[in-house]
Amino acid sequence: MKFEDIYQQLEDAINAAADLLNATSGFATELNHKEQQLIHIEKTIRQFKDKSVPLPDELRNLKLKLVMEVDHLKQQMALKDKVTQLLQNTFPSVYNPLNNKTRQTKRKRRKIQGRVTLKEMIDTKTLQPDQEIHAILKGNVIRAKITHEGQIKIHSTGQCFDSPSSAGVAVTNNSVNGWTFWFIKEGNKSKDLDYYRTQHKKIIKRGEE
Repeated sequence: MKFEDIYQQLEDAINAAADLLNATSGFATELNHKEQQLIHIEKTIRQFKDKSVPLPDELRNLKLKLVMEVDHLKQQMALKDKVTQLLQNTFPSVYNPLNNKTRQTKRKRRKIQGRVTLKEMIDTKTLQPDQEIHAILKGNVIRAKITHEGQIKIHSTGQCFDSPSSAGVAVTNNSVNGWTFWFIKEGNKSKDLDYYRTQHKKIIKRGEE
């Protein structure tokens, strides 16, 4: 494996983590909503107790459910802060959520180092818009497609990702090389996206000669 490939996988993983962190931006609002619900439920329970009225099981269960959901959201937000801090401290030149340097740096380095995007592969007709792709995860087939904008859209969630690796990280929760994770079926055979990326590079090279 070349160092360029290692760097690309690392950068894609960082950007995938940034995408996942951005997807949790609504946690604070959800937590506030749950806490307000819990306050209301606790107030209602006190009213029942003050009147010596038996507490309905549904109310007791609802409070327990809200307590668990609030605790879970607080844990997730604490973990989000830790991950954000880790990315900022470890990769300050790549990850910066305050001014979105992650994507800017990615685009800049791709231009400098000749990185390939799915949109560029669509432009050379190496890939087709709405091209169906798939991956195998623990015996299950994960289906997605390549959009006209050069993103990967996961069928099961509707989420879109800018790179094969960020899409792979999203479905596996692990760092993966998306170019070898996703496949396109051709007849009875399947070829990974790395095969098509190689074909794209050959087309570009011929055009430069």
